[in-house]
Amino acid sequence: MKSSILIFAVTGALLFIAVVTFFFTYEDTLKNQFHRVLAFTVTSGLTGVHTLVAGQLNEDVTSDLLKTLKTVNWECWNYENRKTFVILLQNTQKCIKIKFSENVSVNYALGVSLGRAVYSVMSVMRQLKN
Repeated sequence: MKSSILIFAVTGALLFIAVVTFFFTYEDTLKNQFHRVLAFTVTSGLTGVHTLVAGQLNEDVTSDLLKTLKTVNWECWNYENRKTFVILLQNTQKCIKIKFSENVSVNYALGVSLGRAVYSVMSVMRQLKN
């Protein structure tokens, strides 16, 4: 699973670089291409946002599950249910995250850093064009 996430991340970065380079080196007007560019931009933007939201929701649900398990009144349960509870409690101690690498996981923080990177690339390309 981790190797496929790495492949998707590298492919997405290369696609982003290619699209940004195309927009800044295209000599003709984009008047005829407006609908295609708009459709591509909206589709890729929504896909990225939904991916980030899904990753954040995954983290939120697992942390909510741990909070709920900590408040359960388990003292009156039978032995089998207590064993199941302990197993669940141990498994929910570590939050489930969709990770690209050891330090980068798919959540809102990644979205903010990607937004900053996009803004930086756009401003550098604008300065190079002028």
